[in-house]
Amino acid sequence: MTRALSFPFHADDHGAAATSPLPDAVRQQVEQILLTIPGERVDRPDFGCGIQLLVFEAATPTTAISTEHVVRTALHRHLADLIDVEGVRVSTADGELRVEILYVLRATGQESALTVTHPLEVRA
Repeated sequence: MTRALSFPFHADDHGAAATSPLPDAVRQQVEQILLTIPGERVDRPDFGCGIQLLVFEAATPTTAISTEHVVRTALHRHLADLIDVEGVRVSTADGELRVEILYVLRATGQESALTVTHPLEVRA
């Protein structure tokens, strides 16, 4: 099975760069993109989409639509060579943002899904 560098980057038990099977490495990269705030990485200021910045956004359909756009754009910008994004579904309920991503690994054709949830401020 193909392996790739683990994200976030770290050393394994032997002091070498840690690797993960390709599906796991890609999942780790998707998570990094979702949870990294643009501007947070000095050498890659455009990396990420920062869904955690939505903590103070209202739980509305507008928040869901804008989040879907931000997620799709970031995944395409940073992982287009590794995955084909089949779908991004964003919903808000009970003060929580839920991001569901369906993608296909280009190297293997394997379909994968990832769901990330994050609390939102509920406004009256």
